[in-house]
Amino acid sequence: MSIVAEKWHHSLAVLDVSSNSGINDQSVELFRNFGLPKMQTLDLSSTNVTGEGVRKAMLSCPKLKRLNLTSCRGVPRGLKQWHDQSKLSNLVVALDGLGSD
Repeated sequence: MSIVAEKWHHSLAVLDVSSNSGINDQSVELFRNFGLPKMQTLDLSSTNVTGEGVRKAMLSCPKLKRLNLTSCRGVPRGLKQWHDQSKLSNLVVALDGLGSD
């Protein structure tokens, strides 16, 4: 994933890494390192990302409109779902309550 983030971070708009148990908070830290200014859809379903990792990923994707967190074991119940643009602000508030950098 580091190659993808490094090479296409400036133009990547959709990323689906679902059902990949190798994706975790350390993986999404790459988003923060490179920034994903055009990312609109991110599918993290069935990965090992936690709520804190999701929060960091969201901070790196200012244009995010859709986020899939279904079946993410490290994400709190109630947040494991598809989040569209109308639900993302509520998700930010919920994740901010979990902790900070």
